[in-house]
Amino acid sequence: MRRPLSLRTTAAALAIACGLSACAPEPPLDRASLALLHQKAAAAQNAGDYETAERLHREVVQRMDPQAPGEERALQLVNLSSVLNLRDQPDAAENVLREADALLAGVPDVSPQLRAALHLNRGKSRALQRQWTEAEREYRAGIALLSAMRPRNDLLSFTADANLAFVYWRTGRLMEAQQLYEASLEYFLRAAASDHPVVRQFETEYQQLLREMSPAPAAPPARP
Repeated sequence: MRRPLSLRTTAAALAIACGLSACAPEPPLDRASLALLHQKAAAAQNAGDYETAERLHREVVQRMDPQAPGEERALQLVNLSSVLNLRDQPDAAENVLREADALLAGVPDVSPQLRAALHLNRGKSRALQRQWTEAEREYRAGIALLSAMRPRNDLLSFTADANLAFVYWRTGRLMEAQQLYEASLEYFLRAAASDHPVVRQFETEYQQLLREMSPAPAAPPARP
């Protein structure tokens, strides 16, 4: 959504800056065009082009029909929060997630997968802010929802596990972190997802964890 104009911005200044017609909001896209734009955003994100992905995700949000169901609009906000986290903007991601929460407040039957994604993305935001207790709580809530709805053999579930492993690592639970990383990375290898930029980040974290767990080399004996 577009940010509201500053109260100090006058109508005259607005007209001079861009012309009244140029500043009018763009009309909503039809569903097919919106789906295509979303696919482009997802492709950019999966390729690691997070700047482009953010721009496209924002365009999806802005070009949705304001009368679209709240769950549909909330889903696109969740997608936007994901790339904001990847760009290390946790505060912005949390603001977007609060917008999604507000849209879902009056929805009686929100899909468990969407609820899970809300928890997992909020967990990532909290982890980026080093709020480890809150991050773990959100991750566990999301993982519980995923576990209740399907077998844990999909990309989202193992991505959630790897993110929780990071929290374990940073809070000193190294063995638990190692186990989650290894299970997740084994799945990513089987799923041919090992080249995904997020998976490469998990691999880097795992290698750093192993180095931290390795005993320091013994000091050489002192010379007589």
